[in-house]
Amino acid sequence: MPILAVSHSLRAIGLKLLGRMGQASGLFLFYLHFRRSIVFSNLRLALGAELDEREIHSLARKIYRNIGITFLEIARNFSLSRQEMQNSLQLSEVDKQYIQSCLDRGRGIVFISAHIANWELLAMGLAVHGFPAAIVVKKMTSRISQFLIERQRLKTGLEVIYPGGTIERMRSILKKGRIVGFMVDQNTTGKKGIRVNFFGVPASSIRGLSSLVKDTGAAVIPICAFREPDGTHRVKILPELSYLTDDSPESLLREEWLNTQQYQAAIETLIRMRPEQWLWIHRRWKADRKPIQFETAHLENRE
Repeated sequence: MPILAVSHSLRAIGLKLLGRMGQASGLFLFYLHFRRSIVFSNLRLALGAELDEREIHSLARKIYRNIGITFLEIARNFSLSRQEMQNSLQLSEVDKQYIQSCLDRGRGIVFISAHIANWELLAMGLAVHGFPAAIVVKKMTSRISQFLIERQRLKTGLEVIYPGGTIERMRSILKKGRIVGFMVDQNTTGKKGIRVNFFGVPASSIRGLSSLVKDTGAAVIPICAFREPDGTHRVKILPELSYLTDDSPESLLREEWLNTQQYQAAIETLIRMRPEQWLWIHRRWKADRKPIQFETAHLENRE
């Protein structure tokens, strides 16, 4: 299988050389204009008020270097052993104790995350570090890639949830006091989306998560893993997000909007720590960009 042969080759060369190859590949994509208009449009939307054109151009080059590394790392993921996954993901004892203390409440944890650095390694790495985790994902378009990544996920003990009965499965897992991981940084279409601000710009974000949290009492913890200079990844955890309540006549709608906005703000905080490591190549801001009115924002999201 050619992809697996490539994966083993990348595994053999080591993280240092892989990083150099990835940076070169990323710059090649930059000069090929691979989704470059999308990246620059996103950067201007999100950071245009903070960065001038020279700074945006400089950040874009860093983003492409990281994209190149990430693509090679994801291919490398297909052949990693459990021990290599564990070694590649740095998780401090303090973070382990914090996660365990939240699990000890017996209501489960919802990890919200984003496509930062090698996001696949985060989920599998947490599983091999001994945490009972499940992730919500879409199937990959390539059958071969889907087979290989599914094999690796199962090897770690990671449970995978695909669309279809998603909320009920998540609720069941959380009631068992386990972890569910959820990526919340992509555009969500139609009635599944709710318009909130992301980097100060309206963006359609996944709805339904706040009601799941309210029903189960699960802890919501923003998490990601940043790539370090040596090629390993270090877990970053933000403080738990308390469920925001409201006592207005439209309390359910209002709480859904308030908490969805809170989740997106937390993800923005993570991205701002290492903006070059986020996947800026996807079209995040496809929603109507008319300004969101804080007092009535929840009313436009009626189902």
